[in-house]
Amino acid sequence: MLVFKPGRLVAAGTAFALSALAFASASQAQSNRWDGFYAGINAGVSTANDGLRVSTRESAPGGLATGQNLGFFPLKTAPNSGFIGGVQAGYGRIFLDGVYVGAETDFQWLNATTATASSPVIGGQQLSTWIQRNQTWLGTTRAKLGFTPMSYLLLYGTGGLAYGDTRLSVSMGSANVSPPLASAQTSVQTRLGFTVGAGFEASVWGPLSIKGEWLYYDLGSSSVSNSYIFGASSATTTVLENGHIFRAGINYRF
Repeated sequence: MLVFKPGRLVAAGTAFALSALAFASASQAQSNRWDGFYAGINAGVSTANDGLRVSTRESAPGGLATGQNLGFFPLKTAPNSGFIGGVQAGYGRIFLDGVYVGAETDFQWLNATTATASSPVIGGQQLSTWIQRNQTWLGTTRAKLGFTPMSYLLLYGTGGLAYGDTRLSVSMGSANVSPPLASAQTSVQTRLGFTVGAGFEASVWGPLSIKGEWLYYDLGSSSVSNSYIFGASSATTTVLENGHIFRAGINYRF
């Protein structure tokens, strides 16, 4: 025979209600920690792809293609790394008890400038090449998807659009060839590409959090062509406009 004891039922019901309330409060606290709009600042380093390729053509022997076969274009790299820093803003929400979904945009200032040169002398003839690369700004607009293994810690992956400026200048010259070679060309562009990455963010005090992030970006490639009248020849220099960003930052949630 079953005997119901109201006291025990009340105690069990009260315990269950308190547990549910505590769970709901913890979930709400976790959600409130990461929900909403935020903005902040960041700083780090940008390391660009240093690969460089020179392709030549000519309609008659003795032009720049012949020069390349002889070894007058020895440069294979043009590193372009430097300081990067800027601002970011975004919005996010916690779903399904710990799944984070959000979006972020940022604008970065870059101090990434490099110059490299070569002046080989072959068979009594000299050909000088000077190459400069420069980037001054970079921006991204990205989706973010992550999770919160602990209420104060957010881990996420991110990806979306990247955009920024690229500048490539190439000068070639030789005074002891006939006719003399003197050519200087510059390409300045604003390019659109993509970015992917990952990061973490930790709540440290009230609305403040700190972050660490890695991004890979790809803006395609930049090319400039230098011409030489002999043999109707030309030399096209191409660099890949991609690289990695490593940065730390701080956010304030509103």
